[in-house]
Amino acid sequence: MSDRLKSLNYSIVSQKQLHSIKNIHSKKQSLLDTFDEKIDMMLRICLVFYFLINIISTSYCQTDTLLNSIDTIYFKAFKIEEKLSKVTSSVSIISVNQELSQNVSLQEHITEVPGLFSLNANNYAQDLRISIRGFGARSPFGIRGVKIIVDGIPETTPDGQGQIDNLNLSLIKDIEVIKGPASVFYGNASGGVININTLNSLSNTLYGEILMGSFGLQKYNLTFSKRINKTQFLLNGNHIKSNGYREHSEYKSSNVQFKLSHDFSSKFNLKANASYTNSPLANDPGGINIDIAREDRKSARDRNVIYNSGEAIRQYKLSTSANYKIKRNQNINSFAYISGRNFDGRLPFEFGGSIDLDRIYWGHGSNYSIKSIYDNSINTIKLGYEIGFQNDTRLRYKNVEGTNGDLTLDQVESFNNISFYVLDKFDIDKLSFNAGLRYDINRISVADNFISNGDQSDEIKLNAFNPSIGLNYQIAQNLNVYTNYRTSFETPVLSELSANPNGQGGFNSNLKPQKAQNVELGIRSSLFNKFNIDLTYFYISTKDDLVSYELPMDDLTYFENAGKTKRSGLELSIDYTINSFLSIKGYFTSTRLKFDDFESNGVNFNGKTIPGVPNNYGGIIAKGHIKKRIDVSIESVYRGELFINNDNSINEKSVFILNAKINSEVNIGKLTVIPFVAINNITNSIYSDNIRINAFGGRYYEPAPESNFMLGLKFKL
Repeated sequence: MSDRLKSLNYSIVSQKQLHSIKNIHSKKQSLLDTFDEKIDMMLRICLVFYFLINIISTSYCQTDTLLNSIDTIYFKAFKIEEKLSKVTSSVSIISVNQELSQNVSLQEHITEVPGLFSLNANNYAQDLRISIRGFGARSPFGIRGVKIIVDGIPETTPDGQGQIDNLNLSLIKDIEVIKGPASVFYGNASGGVININTLNSLSNTLYGEILMGSFGLQKYNLTFSKRINKTQFLLNGNHIKSNGYREHSEYKSSNVQFKLSHDFSSKFNLKANASYTNSPLANDPGGINIDIAREDRKSARDRNVIYNSGEAIRQYKLSTSANYKIKRNQNINSFAYISGRNFDGRLPFEFGGSIDLDRIYWGHGSNYSIKSIYDNSINTIKLGYEIGFQNDTRLRYKNVEGTNGDLTLDQVESFNNISFYVLDKFDIDKLSFNAGLRYDINRISVADNFISNGDQSDEIKLNAFNPSIGLNYQIAQNLNVYTNYRTSFETPVLSELSANPNGQGGFNSNLKPQKAQNVELGIRSSLFNKFNIDLTYFYISTKDDLVSYELPMDDLTYFENAGKTKRSGLELSIDYTINSFLSIKGYFTSTRLKFDDFESNGVNFNGKTIPGVPNNYGGIIAKGHIKKRIDVSIESVYRGELFINNDNSINEKSVFILNAKINSEVNIGKLTVIPFVAINNITNSIYSDNIRINAFGGRYYEPAPESNFMLGLKFKL
C-alpha cells in the first residue's frame, strides 16, 4: 500500500512538473512567435524598401528625360513651405475637383489618404469620425486627436475637439494631411493634421449647384466672387437638407460665408473671413444591435425616438490673417479669430439627457521667419507663439421625452493655452533637415454652479513639451528617402472631462493626457512625370491612450486611460497617369494597432487590437476625361475587418464599396452648364456607416445606406 501511494504521489508530481514544463514551453514559444513575427515584419519592410529603391534607382540611371513633377508641388502645413519631394514626413495632398464632387461629406475627399480612416458620413448629429493611425478612433461625436486647420485658422477648439458641420465643402480647393503625431507644429490633439485650403476667388464670377438625391436630399449652393484692383472677395450661400436613410435621421443646415483679401502693397497682404451656420435639425437614430440591423436596417433605436435624440447648432466665426514681408527673406505672419457656438442636444435617457451648451473660443498667433541663403545651402528659422481660450457654459436638464425638465448640472468649463515654438529647416545639396521644439501651457478649470450635491469646482494643469526631427535625402533625381521622429500630446476635451462616472458635476480627475512618439521611414518618387509613389513604415508608442466605454442603463459615453499601446504599419500611395485621358490612383494601409498594457474592470486587454479601425483598408480610383467635356470617376473602396470592442470578441466584416461620378460641360454663350450624376454603393454592399465602440447592450451598429444616387446641375458664368 505504501509503495502504491509513493507511486501515485510520484505520478501526480510528475504530471504537475510536466504541466509546468508545458506552460513554460508554451510561454517561451509565444514569446518566440511574437519575436519572430516582429523580425519577419521588419525583414519584409526592409526588403520592400530595398527592392523599390533598387528598381527605381535603376530606372533613373537608364533615362535622362525625367521631369521634376514632385518638385512643382509645395507642402505648406508644416508652417515652413517646402517642396513635396523634400518633405521629411509622410504627407498627402488632395486637389479637389469641385465640378466632380457631391460635397455632402468630407469623407468623399479624404478616403484616398493612406493611414486615414473615417466613419459616420451619414449621421449629421454626430459628425464625421476621422482617425489617423488610430488617433481619433475613440470619438463618439466630433473629431478628436486630429487637428483641423482651415485657411491657416484652427477649426479645432483649444481643448482638442473639432467640428466641420460649419465648413462649406463646395469651397474647398485642396487638402493637406500630416499623418501621425505633429504637436510641434499645432500643439494639443495633433495625432494627425488636416489642413484645408478654400477658394479665395473664382476665375468665373458666378458658380452654382442644384443637386437632388436619394432619401429626400436637396443641396443648393451659390458663390459670387470678384476682383477689383488689389481687392478680391467671395460671397457664398449654401443650404442642404435630407430625410436621412434611417428613421429619425432628418437633417437641415444653412451656411453663409464672406471672404476678403486685399494687397496693400507687394509686401503686405490682409485676409478676412466671416461665416454663420444655422443647423436647426439633426436627428440621431442611434446604434442598434445585430438582430434589429438584420431585421430592419433603416430602423432607429426606440429610445432615440422616444427621447427625440438629436441636436441643433448655431455658430458664427470671424477671422483675419496678415502677411508682411520685411525684407526679401524675412516675413511676419499673424492671425486672430473668434467663434461662438450654441449647441442644444438631446440624448436618449432622462437624467441629464438634455444639453444646453454655449461656447465661445478665440485665439491669436504670430511668427517671424528668416531665410539665410549660402553658396550651396539654405537655412530657414521660424519663431512663433499661439494662444487659445475656450469657455463652455454647460447646462444639463432631465430629458422628459424630448422636452426639458429639471436642471441637473450647471457649470462653466474653461481651457486656456499658451504655446511657444521654434522650427528650423536646413537644405544642403541633396540633404534636407528639419527640427522643432514646442512648449504648451494648458490650464483647465471648472466652476460648479449646481452645488446642491456639493461643490465640484476643480482646476487641472497639463503642460507639454514636444520635439521633432526629420531627414530627407535625394538618392537619385526624383527619388528621395525620408525618416523622422515626432511627438504629440492630447488632453481630454472638456465634454470628456465633464462626463463624470460618479454621477456628479465637475471633472473626471482620473483622466490624464495621451502622449505619443512616432518614428517613420519612407520613400517618395516620381518617374517619367507619370508614376508617383509614396511608401511609409511607421511605429508609434503611446502612453495613457484615451478609450471610450458605456455603463449599464446609461447611454452617456465615458472615458478612461489605457496604459500603453503600440501601433505600426505600412502606407502606400501610387498615382499613375496613363495618358491625357486616363489616370489611376491606388492606396493601401496595413496596420497593427495593439493595446500593450491595458486593464479595465479586472479584464486584461494586452495584445488586443484597438477597436474602430480595420487592420487593412484601401482602394483604387480611376479618372477619365473623354473628349475634354466629360469627366468620369470610378472608385472601389476596400474596408477590412474591424473590431468593435476592446476584447475583440465582436467584429464588423470586411466589405467592398463601389462608387461612380460623371459630369459633362455644355456651353451656352457665356454660360457653362454641367449636368452631374453620382451613384454610391453601386453593388448594394451591406455594412455599417458607423460603429459605436464598446456600446452597452450590443448597440454597436449604424447601418450604411444601400445603393443611392445624386443628380443635378452645376453652372458657372
